[in-house]
Amino acid sequence: AQTPTAAKAAPRDTTEVGEVIVTARKRNERLRDVPVSASVVEGSEIAQRGGLQGVKDLVTSLPSVAFGDTSTPLTSEVSIRGSGTSRGTSAESGVGLYRDGAYVGGGAQGGRTFSRFDLFDVSQIEVLRGTQGALYGRDAVGGAINVITARPSPTASGYVSAKAGNVGYTEYEGVLNQPLTDHLAFRLSGDDMKQSKGFYYNPDLDKYIDAQSTYAYRAQLRYENGPFDANLMFEHAKNKYPALNLQLWVQPNPSEPQGIFIEPKFERPHNFEDSDTDQVNDIEFTSNYRFNFGTLTWISLWRERKDLQQFDNDIIDPGLLAQIRAAGLLAPGATLETNGTQQNHGKTQSFNQELYLSGDLGTRWTWLLGGEYLHLQDGDT
Repeated sequence: AQTPTAAKAAPRDTTEVGEVIVTARKRNERLRDVPVSASVVEGSEIAQRGGLQGVKDLVTSLPSVAFGDTSTPLTSEVSIRGSGTSRGTSAESGVGLYRDGAYVGGGAQGGRTFSRFDLFDVSQIEVLRGTQGALYGRDAVGGAINVITARPSPTASGYVSAKAGNVGYTEYEGVLNQPLTDHLAFRLSGDDMKQSKGFYYNPDLDKYIDAQSTYAYRAQLRYENGPFDANLMFEHAKNKYPALNLQLWVQPNPSEPQGIFIEPKFERPHNFEDSDTDQVNDIEFTSNYRFNFGTLTWISLWRERKDLQQFDNDIIDPGLLAQIRAAGLLAPGATLETNGTQQNHGKTQSFNQELYLSGDLGTRWTWLLGGEYLHLQDGDT
């Protein structure tokens, strides 16, 4: 493997008798009381396994959940119970992606999966299988995944960790949770990961196509007083993912009658840097007020994501072209392009606002009343 991948987080058995609290139906309730096929991965389980390197580490251990790892982590996506994926169509994923109950998916590029930092310093991750359109709406045809961020708590805590591995891999994480008063606390989280090398080397540019890096910072301020609590969060992250990896393999044709298969298996003599990056900024505000008859919940999320995918789409450079000509693999007069490049830019801005009131009628009936607004603007940078 090109990176020291953390062991996959095992889902909590949904038949286990225990006080696992979920928000699958827009309220806090025990998992065993929810009439939804669901799996819960708790933050403590993720921490014990060394964290998640990406969405693939999470979903491949969950029943009825598949990961479409067909290109790069930037554009790959999740499928639940056979829901269709949108590869090559510029459509959106058939699985709803949520952070703290707010929609974070969407966009022709980069909005089909979570960013790597979305899975850092989490309280728990809820995976709901089957159509969830009634409560989640947009794109939740096959199911929904809700990542719940770890919140500031009234107890001082924190940790610092350092990891190192092969191919130049290092990662540093840190969390500081500190109460300020009896009702106010803040939480700072940071993640800095670098993998300077890999297995696919570009000798012309002296770079590795599968090198990657991440830096992410998160700041939260939480207020709790009796029936009221509110949390304000700011985030910034920049990720460089392993790039789209193309290898030259040409079958015999009129221009290349003998075919071409000359590119080394683990080297990429491209004359243009292959890269996949995204940059994400978030501002989130959530609050709850618990009345005697129910709970009023407010969720606001502004999110901006900038994506770039670039690659050398002719897969050769002048040096390799000279080798092909010298080997007599080109037909007389035939030429090959040596400067073909492709860049896919994306910029997505979204604002998600939810307001709802939930409660119980006795022991057998529950109710929910509310509304949701989403404004999503997707286009080129």
